[in-house]
Amino acid sequence: MAQRLIQTQTMDTFREVLSVNEELHEKNIQKAVADTRAKVLEEQTGLQQREKEAYQMELNQRLSQINALESHMKQMRDSHDEMLQATVDQAESQVRQIQHAFQQQQDERLAILEQLRAQAAAMRAALQAQNTRTQDEARRERMMMAVLNLSNSLLRAGDPLVTGAPLTTSTTFQQEMSALLEVALDDPFVAATLAQIPSDLPTRGVMSVPQLVLSFQEALKEGRRAALVPEGGGVVGTLFASAVSRGVIPKQGLIEGSDPESVFARAEFYVQRGMLHAAAAELHSISGAPRQAMEPWLGAVRDRLLLVQLLDMLQTHAKEVSQ
Repeated sequence: MAQRLIQTQTMDTFREVLSVNEELHEKNIQKAVADTRAKVLEEQTGLQQREKEAYQMELNQRLSQINALESHMKQMRDSHDEMLQATVDQAESQVRQIQHAFQQQQDERLAILEQLRAQAAAMRAALQAQNTRTQDEARRERMMMAVLNLSNSLLRAGDPLVTGAPLTTSTTFQQEMSALLEVALDDPFVAATLAQIPSDLPTRGVMSVPQLVLSFQEALKEGRRAALVPEGGGVVGTLFASAVSRGVIPKQGLIEGSDPESVFARAEFYVQRGMLHAAAAELHSISGAPRQAMEPWLGAVRDRLLLVQLLDMLQTHAKEVSQ
């Protein structure tokens, strides 16, 4: 019993010791585990710090490499930009030179073309002026010939006493008038001048100066006879005036007076000297039967004076145009 009790106590003690040992062992284990964990954590923290430092170092190296690469790339980019800008500038300069050369060549071609145009225009103007001068000269020659032909046929008519032409025969000028009318188509002045000529005058014709001088005597006899007819004398008065006129001595010269005989004397004075205009002016101052008796002669004088005046105008115009 005692032995069993001892054994039991021993076992209990052993169990207690074992339990204490187990507790101590468990505590040691826990401590060891805690120490190990702390050590591992410390090592892990140190490792992380070292890794962090290594990573930061590597990162700094990489950043330094990146910065160096960026700097190198920037230098290359700047160099490339400079080369590109230089190339662009050179290209633009070449383009400007080409454009300038092209513009200069184009300007030179345009200048040559303008010169050719100016020369062609000058030649065309000269040719046109030459044609115009030729046409004007031909027209002036036609006008001069027409005026001269009319002058020769009218103003230089022969003396009826020499040529044998009747005193009352007038010189017609239809052909000469037709030639002048052709000239008038190109000359307004000639057309306006010819328009003043009565349309029937070329057919009726005009008398020459010798014809008018000689016919004046016949007209003067009729005028003096009419001046002697009493007013309302009728046929008897006319016969009486015809008989009386044979015995009346006519006045002569530039005498004064407004009576018909004095006017006739001054008109005769002018006619004998070819001054038809002055003679007509004197005869226009009388009236009545004496004026009526002189009217046919005055009409012939007016026709001639009108034609002479118009011919003078045409001749003057022809000379001015030919200058």
